[in-house]
Amino acid sequence: DYTSGAGLYTSIKLDSQQNAHIAYYNADDQDLMYAASNGVAWTNVTVDSSNNVGLYASLALDSAGMAHISYYDASNHDLKYAAQTSPTTWSISKVDSSGDVGQFTSIALTTDGKPQISYYDVSRGDLKLAQWTGTSWNIILIDGAGDVGLFSSLVLDSQNRVYISYYDYSNHQLKYFSTPPSGWSYQIVDNSADVGRYSSLVLDSQGNPRISYYDNTNGNLKFAAWINSHWEIQTVDSLGDVG
Repeated sequence: DYTSGAGLYTSIKLDSQQNAHIAYYNADDQDLMYAASNGVAWTNVTVDSSNNVGLYASLALDSAGMAHISYYDASNHDLKYAAQTSPTTWSISKVDSSGDVGQFTSIALTTDGKPQISYYDVSRGDLKLAQWTGTSWNIILIDGAGDVGLFSSLVLDSQNRVYISYYDYSNHQLKYFSTPPSGWSYQIVDNSADVGRYSSLVLDSQGNPRISYYDNTNGNLKFAAWINSHWEIQTVDSLGDVG
């Protein structure tokens, strides 16, 4: 997409044929956009053009290759969700409108295709989770201890357990939430400086978390890995202000 304003808040996934799908925001038109490649050419569509929408877009693909996008409606301060119901049609819904909610979204799908969305509640300074039950959205407060929940990154494991990395603005630290078999768990991953912005989380083949994030104090890219029951922290790049 080379139109003016296109390309902010990108989120990319690969389908079963290894073709790329990208959700993104067009800042000039203030629209949520979606681009899909068939391996030869790109198809670009406007998903939602109702006011200023599409910021903090996060994309997931279901088993049929259909796109699911969580995003922020900046005009109405709501969390929204768009589901591709056919190659050319979308179903758009409002997930949470209780105040200024929906920034820093991250979406994942359960094994049966139900969306789960982590996001930041600006009004309350909370990390929240929206879970689609099949008939309605169940909204859960994950962390409300101070101003938390910015830069969230959500992953589900094969048992549909939830894992989220996020930034604690009050204490300037990287935090991690998980739902292991024993119940909810919160951890401070790194509090060595002002760290944890722009976090990105994955699980390895053994289900252990790996998190990349930004050290705002030193301008470094850092990496945290859960190994042998503790977090091992590495500085990946410290050449200038990076990350």
